[in-house]
Amino acid sequence: MKIVVTGSLGNISKPLTKILTAKNKKVVVISSSSERIKDIENIGATAAIGTIEDVQFLSETFGGADAVYLMIPPNFKEFNSLTYYKRIAKNYREAIQNSNVQHIVFLSSWGAHLDQGTGTILGSHHAEKILDKLEAVHKTYIRPVSIYYNLLNYIEMIRSAGIIGSNFKSEDKIAWVHPQDIAQAVSEELIVKADEILKIRYVASVEKTAAETVKILGKAINRPNLQWISFSDAEVEKSLKERGLPKQFAQDLVAINASISSGRMGEDYEKNKPKFGNLKMEHYAIEFAKAYQKQLKTIMENSISPLSYSKKNEDSVFTDIKGWHIAIRTTAYKEFIAWYEKNLDFRLVKEFSAGEMQLALIAPPGDNNFILEVLGVKNNEDSYSSELKSGYDHLCFNVADLDATMEALKHRDIEIVRTFEVPVIGKRVAFINDPFGNKIEFAEALKP
Repeated sequence: MKIVVTGSLGNISKPLTKILTAKNKKVVVISSSSERIKDIENIGATAAIGTIEDVQFLSETFGGADAVYLMIPPNFKEFNSLTYYKRIAKNYREAIQNSNVQHIVFLSSWGAHLDQGTGTILGSHHAEKILDKLEAVHKTYIRPVSIYYNLLNYIEMIRSAGIIGSNFKSEDKIAWVHPQDIAQAVSEELIVKADEILKIRYVASVEKTAAETVKILGKAINRPNLQWISFSDAEVEKSLKERGLPKQFAQDLVAINASISSGRMGEDYEKNKPKFGNLKMEHYAIEFAKAYQKQLKTIMENSISPLSYSKKNEDSVFTDIKGWHIAIRTTAYKEFIAWYEKNLDFRLVKEFSAGEMQLALIAPPGDNNFILEVLGVKNNEDSYSSELKSGYDHLCFNVADLDATMEALKHRDIEIVRTFEVPVIGKRVAFINDPFGNKIEFAEALKP
């Protein structure tokens, strides 16, 4: 039995092809990409590379087939989705006529019984009407309900806002279906031709309210407080357009959701409700969580970038400034040093005193270019530390010529607060204050 599958290796066509080849059917998969050939052959099918816009290609590929699976893939480059659906459906109809195929299964959608108010699903309605004209061909129209993978569109909203929001109400009942359950239904209809010329088959996996849906997804991604928030049609349309969707696409999505919320989308489904498939929301939640974590990882990776420095200012009078140390004051001098030595493997470089203050220079285990200066004070109210509490005290830069640095600072109307020598560490230093309450120290090596 030869079966032709459109849709390349998409969400439904791939599992469908696997089901059919496992049953030893001769399967030809239509794809527009030659890069798919190897993947198609790896699951036991034959690739036919071409486009569904080419009626001659379709006619030749359909030739000799016992059954053909037809689907119209989304095309976001097409501004008018209804025109696109009609055009592809007419291509399929002509190719079926040319190849004399007597059995087709078309992937339609719930809501296809409606001729208005369903957004892009209106395309499925018109496609069915176009294929209806194949009067002698056995036709099965598969009408799946809302497909689970549409929930992936909410990942960014969950990440950025911590909610799922749409123009559904939290109490609205939504029928959901897994692509695998759709593929199983399609395979059954392809292998066994229906007795009737036209058969309509709905496919669903489960029914959940929006609130129940979000609870299951929230648990899977470790966000148990995730909520479904209802917005008006106007609010959702505005948000979609702000995210860059063309006005028509935004309006179509709003119309789909509104028709589900009102119950119009599921009117015929309720009259012809199928036996539910095997893959429930809890099963899909595992897939959703993997996709959620993958997208978060990608966002994180894309947000990380190395520092990019501008060109060095070689004309600056401060080109000799090099970072040396940050000073921290503490009333627990010995304990402070011991913690850094024990827990971060810091090295004690130098200890000395200045009046009643104990000082230490400690360095990271593998870096001789950075120093942490520990200022040990008896309390936070002594004469030296009256303005500052324990914690950050000042930032220090090494300079090659302290006099030149002080002259440049004075030229810019920056006051030198004090300057003195510290022979015990071989430095001569000067202090300034920035306008934001920070002390800055400049130090040069003492000259013999």
